[in-house]
Amino acid sequence: MVTWSVIGLVVVSTVLVALLVTPPERRRGLCAALATVALVFGVSPTAPDAVQLTTQFGAIGLFGLGAVLPGGQRAGRPDMVLVFLVAFGVVGVAVGQVAYPAGTTLLLRLIATAVAGYVCCRRLGPDDRDVFLTGLVVVALAECAIGVIEFFVTTEPVPWGAKRRDDGSARTLVNPLLGGGAIRVSGTVGHPIPYAAVLAVALISIVSRKRRLRPWVLWVCVPALALGLLLSGSRSVFLGVAAGLLLLLWNAQSGVVVRVAAVGVATTIAVVVFSDQILTAFAYFFESGSYLNRAGSISAVPLLLERVPLEVLFGSGFGSDAELYRRGFFPQADFRVIDNQLVTTLGTTGVTGLALVLGMLIVALRRGDVHRRSMLVLWCAMSFSFDYLSWFAMLALFAMALAWPAETTGNTGRPSRTSVLSAAGSRRRQQLRAR
Repeated sequence: MVTWSVIGLVVVSTVLVALLVTPPERRRGLCAALATVALVFGVSPTAPDAVQLTTQFGAIGLFGLGAVLPGGQRAGRPDMVLVFLVAFGVVGVAVGQVAYPAGTTLLLRLIATAVAGYVCCRRLGPDDRDVFLTGLVVVALAECAIGVIEFFVTTEPVPWGAKRRDDGSARTLVNPLLGGGAIRVSGTVGHPIPYAAVLAVALISIVSRKRRLRPWVLWVCVPALALGLLLSGSRSVFLGVAAGLLLLLWNAQSGVVVRVAAVGVATTIAVVVFSDQILTAFAYFFESGSYLNRAGSISAVPLLLERVPLEVLFGSGFGSDAELYRRGFFPQADFRVIDNQLVTTLGTTGVTGLALVLGMLIVALRRGDVHRRSMLVLWCAMSFSFDYLSWFAMLALFAMALAWPAETTGNTGRPSRTSVLSAAGSRRRQQLRAR
């Protein structure tokens, strides 16, 4: 206990010093980056309880600090996404208090993280965004390095270890992308899919801002992040990344027809050359327990809609998944995880909760620029393969994707008129000063 207290004191002192020496226009971005670092490194299910709780409250505090710091960007219109997010929390907590009180405390911490992260990110200025994305990429690269160590050296997640069975043996997952009994790495996050999600958000962010980066940054970061994604073995995240990158390609400023044609030709050649391997991989995928479990989760929807009307509307309470299995509303297979966020939301928070989640996504997609939309496409893809609203790091990144401030107008990727005029005015002031 003394050791953890000393470590906590050192961390808090370091954070305070870092905030004091950081220019005001970058402090909010630093708060967001440090909160993300905390959630990625300290909230693994296998980490000690004291570490998890301290990290969760620390991240909430950092996001909250970033949200209330002076300056920054203000929302120009009523923020319906935030309304939906808060309403989801209120409904979830109210229903949980009545139907399943055991999940209420965790939900409160999750909603506090999401709301504070959303408001903090919504107010990020241009310099803040640079600081936050730099921090996110550094975290993702660190996770890649940890994943390599886990894959080749320890065979268990670093530093928190793996979940244990009743007999004390470690639970390991086989990597379907590599085959041959290769393991899936989890990094410090505690599971291959959240691990891959952190890397995927960083990869999409780098590619979407490639014009502002030096070429060597792309040459170093993109292969490293791709390697980390491969070691994670997450096919659903790969699919989400591919969809996000395709959206970025479609909205490129110039040469979009040539680029899309090049992708089409390359895809056609790959299909022709590797047709046998692709067919084998598809057969393996559709026969795998992972696919069958996710496909089977859809069968729960009619059953969930046959519950009593009040439960159909508001669900059985956040965290009541095991109870829904016991009552026969979720698929009765050996694998007791739905791995479908939309079905889980329908079961635990009802039609009301599902409508609020879909409302967040629809409004954010409509109002966002191409960067936000490419990140949200990733989260939409993962909605059908993982229950990410119960993971702190993933929920924070999801909330920040919903809130990401638009840097451009429309889908063209061109600077908005306001930014052009601001840049012109800035150049004019510099010229006057030079005289």
